[in-house]
Amino acid sequence: MALQMNDYGSTDESPSGFNLEEWKTMGVEALNEGKVIGLALFSEGKEYVESLATGSTGLKYMSVLGGSAMVVSSILGAIFRSGIFHMLCQVYLAIFGAAICCMELEQGPFAKDEYKVLLKTYCHFLVTLYGRAAFYVFCATMLFMQWPFVFDLATGVYMAILSFVYIKAGHSAMKKMKALSMRDEGFYRTLFEKHDQDHDGFLNQGELQSLFGDTENGHLDVTESQAAMLTIDSTGEGKVSLRDFLDWYTAAEP
Repeated sequence: MALQMNDYGSTDESPSGFNLEEWKTMGVEALNEGKVIGLALFSEGKEYVESLATGSTGLKYMSVLGGSAMVVSSILGAIFRSGIFHMLCQVYLAIFGAAICCMELEQGPFAKDEYKVLLKTYCHFLVTLYGRAAFYVFCATMLFMQWPFVFDLATGVYMAILSFVYIKAGHSAMKKMKALSMRDEGFYRTLFEKHDQDHDGFLNQGELQSLFGDTENGHLDVTESQAAMLTIDSTGEGKVSLRDFLDWYTAAEP
């Protein structure tokens, strides 16, 4: 029986040709699956940011974590990367990370009083809420410039998220704080003295949080109270004087 070359390898079932409708259907299904996955990732990311903003760790802990990550990532970058530009960036990022730790830590090699005074004098924006958030955006941008070094990129993502947490906490705290505006000075003075539990003429973070918790719709969580402290405290000492308190509410009134 003669074997025809054009019949070699043939089957009873003839292969189907290109089906445009079938490919369209597959494309739509892929897009729908991608949309579902994208929405799920977005939802998880949103929940993560909200958990950071409302969690018990607070802004100080998250800032120390970010500053420490910048220092470690810079050391790794200096070891594993070459080039003058990258080396200079790593040095600057290490200094910035150390500055963040210095501002937040109460003890340790970075927490010397002379360092804090130096930063508050020449980098006063670091003791303000939105100045700190803008600085973290700047740090994140520098970290992203170290592409494709994965440690810097991961730290950059964290610092970008942290800047958003600062802004979100500040916005939420400002709304609650302004609910007390349009009162006379006697009201603010009485409220301040009531919550100055140690009678030292200042409110620490716990006392400030207690003060707003004693007002209608004024309860502040940990991150909001820290944001409020950064907003009202004019010296960056981590405590609010009566004058700071009165000046802020006077300026907040329309």
